[in-house]
Amino acid sequence: MDKGRQRLMLQFELLWWIFTMAAALAVVMPIYFWAPTFPFFRDNVIFVVVFITLTRYIFFLEHSFWARRQVLKVAMIFVSVPLVFMLVQQLNTFQTFLDENGPEAVVGQMSL
Repeated sequence: MDKGRQRLMLQFELLWWIFTMAAALAVVMPIYFWAPTFPFFRDNVIFVVVFITLTRYIFFLEHSFWARRQVLKVAMIFVSVPLVFMLVQQLNTFQTFLDENGPEAVVGQMSL
């Protein structure tokens, strides 16, 4: 792979990460302003980042810098397994929180 193509792929990767962080902020900021005691900010950010990143890799993997790096792709598979378990555990924690405290604990006394 020539240097120009590699540099372009890294620029696209950086652009995607900027888009991903902007999307995560767009999801979390309204929650922060309307429910500042919400205990799951970090989990929301992780879910948004993982969703966008994995969706991007599913559809655009051949156009990323991961395309020709087999060792990194195999490593990503092994890293994804504990990540999925952690995400499921966090979703279970959120559901338990809602079951025990009700939705009022998250949104407080907000008007409809």
